[in-house]
Amino acid sequence: MFTIITGAQFGDEGKGKIVDLLAKDYDIVARFQGGNNAGHTVRVGDEVYKLHLIPSGILLDARVLIGPGVVLNPEVLAEEITMFEKHGIKVNAGKLGVDAKTSIIMPYHIEMDGLREESRETKIGTTKRGIGYAYIDKVARDEVRMAELVDSERFLSRLEELAPQKEKEIAAMGGDPKIVRDPVLIERYLELGRQFAAYITDVSREINKALDEDKHVMAEAAQGTHLDVIHGTQKFVTSSSTIAGSACANLGVGPTRVDNVIAIVKAYITRVGEGPLPTELTGELGERLQKAGENSGQLPAEAGDVGGSICLS
Repeated sequence: MFTIITGAQFGDEGKGKIVDLLAKDYDIVARFQGGNNAGHTVRVGDEVYKLHLIPSGILLDARVLIGPGVVLNPEVLAEEITMFEKHGIKVNAGKLGVDAKTSIIMPYHIEMDGLREESRETKIGTTKRGIGYAYIDKVARDEVRMAELVDSERFLSRLEELAPQKEKEIAAMGGDPKIVRDPVLIERYLELGRQFAAYITDVSREINKALDEDKHVMAEAAQGTHLDVIHGTQKFVTSSSTIAGSACANLGVGPTRVDNVIAIVKAYITRVGEGPLPTELTGELGERLQKAGENSGQLPAEAGDVGGSICLS
């Protein structure tokens, strides 16, 4: 059985809670798009886990996968693994797999993202985490992939190939191009590559094999449909496709294999960042709804996802 779960609004509909609730019945939970510009909060008793990359099924028996449609900041992934280890939860290669084709968010992506947003006359509300620029490089075939990150020779060769172009772009945007070949940052990424080498997998193969064996697979989205880069509220959207059909393309699973699509909604809409929201509630009433719904303390996604403006639906 193949089930896709996505948000039907601007994100923050409670997808993480639903995934955590259902994951006990699934063998695999796979994240199919976005990056650490989204957040799922899962509570277990008094413990609160804030997840930005690792799928919400991590706390149960399911194997969790990060698919090639995700753009991954390896530093954030390392921080999440450390967080779980502090809670006594081991996240080893048997529990978590990352596709070799997954695009890596580089430090220069984050720098360029911030510079671009600062230069805009009309802000779009990006989280400045480099998500958009990582997706730009994926489309332009200038990405650094997970397979290269875990191979130091290939990583350094790829960086040397891309560095002149990135340095020129950052200088033209008014930034400091030295960040591209910063030796401290390069060494940190080489270290992260060594750490994650064992986690490499072929997500498409794993999922299709599991489905052939009549196992249960869940595809987990970030953000919501109104933030879809094609079908959303342009230009105040995220940089990836958030709709259910995107799961098939991003995970390498044929659409005829989909059994269930679950779209999560909530009674009122929230979003962060810029962009029009015609029925927005501001002031005391808006803040009251935000606090009652516990939206204000979570991580906003690029171009708005969690907390912020309130719209009664």
